Amino acid sequence: MRVEKIPNGIELLILDFDGTLFDISEEGIATPRKNVTYFFPRAEKKGYKFAISSTATQKHIEVISTKFNIIKYIKGKIYDRTNVIEEDGIKYKDYGRICDDFGIKKEERKTKAVAVGDDGIDERSAVRYGLNFIPVGLYSDILSLLDGQR
Repeated sequence: MRVEKIPNGIELLILDFDGTLFDISEEGIATPRKNVTYFFPRAEKKGYKFAISSTATQKHIEVISTKFNIIKYIKGKIYDRTNVIEEDGIKYKDYGRICDDFGIKKEERKTKAVAVGDDGIDERSAVRYGLNFIPVGLYSDILSLLDGQR
């Protein structure tokens, strides 16, 4: 289900990378969404855990994250294109695996995890695995996701 803000009780933020945290030009140049570098320390201070779920490669995510000094927040929490599954020609990010890795049971997903993304695969995967979904297009400033939370 689409939501406009992080629901109360959420522990885990599952974040898409390209198009959500960073805009990537056709030339491959990464531009961070406004305040992305402040988002992670603030989210961590508020007690959130986070995982990156992307259709990009691990190396792509690590290079950009290192350049913008957020790698320390996501190292070991990156689920790259190898975490994408396909069934009947439709691709999904395996949010179930991510929730399992963070100790969130299937029946707790809607109340303890939320997916944040920019396109069809992100929302489709959230629906498939029973998570709420925040379309990042609502926020030009990623930090505003945390407004009024905790």
